[in-house]
Amino acid sequence: MIRRYAPLIAALLCWGVAAGPALGQMVPGVPAIPEDLLDFELRPGDEIHFCLNMSSAIAEFDRAVANAIADSLLVTAEIFDMVDVHPPLPLDYIFGLSPPELFLVVTNECDAIMGWPVPRTGTMPEWLTITAAYYEAPVLLAVRGTEGLQPGDVIGTRLGTPADSQWRVLTQSTRTYGRLLFSNYQRMIDALENGDVDGILIWEPGLRLATGGDLAAAGMSVVTPPVPLAPVRFGVALPRNETYLRGLIDGAIAALVADGVITDIARQFGLTE
Repeated sequence: MIRRYAPLIAALLCWGVAAGPALGQMVPGVPAIPEDLLDFELRPGDEIHFCLNMSSAIAEFDRAVANAIADSLLVTAEIFDMVDVHPPLPLDYIFGLSPPELFLVVTNECDAIMGWPVPRTGTMPEWLTITAAYYEAPVLLAVRGTEGLQPGDVIGTRLGTPADSQWRVLTQSTRTYGRLLFSNYQRMIDALENGDVDGILIWEPGLRLATGGDLAAAGMSVVTPPVPLAPVRFGVALPRNETYLRGLIDGAIAALVADGVITDIARQFGLTE
């Protein structure tokens, strides 16, 4: 969409156009672009350029969802693989790019970003907005064997996750269980297998990918946690000015979720039962 007008926009930026609602106002200091110079209408055969976070363990699932969204809107999905120069964290979903790197890639390559974790606090980069969640991954409490959780058990958590924050509050208030921090989910899995921890808090796709979906063969089971754990939710992030495209994608997501299409895709990729 916007790329069809790239030469015109570049020229306008050089000439200092600053009238009307702004494309450029999503970043302070960038001149405004009048909306009547942009084409916001999607037509059959048009393209939506999606960025894909290749550092995510569910990148190929996100690719399939992007194509499903485009199909439902009768347009084509053009997908740009965002590859970080640093090795991705195993079994994780975080974005490895720095904010400036992310802004540069999005500005040059895509209209929308797949696999963005929906923030619980509403905090996002000021130049981005996010759709409704298209996928919700439960956070599970996995333990060794089948004995369940016992008082005094030490639970591994992923540093910086909502589940870690919830478990920290629980351990500080009840002193019933222990907490051991890890920098990535694979180390948590290894620690559980080695007996260094008694259980781990891990998002379902990470656990299923680590065990091939066969927890019993891996010597693990899932038990009910003593507190409800907030799921990890994923939406499509877009530049804040893309209100029309966000509305279209929100509508497509609602239809795909209601029809069970996204759940079926998750099953195809082994992310859920």
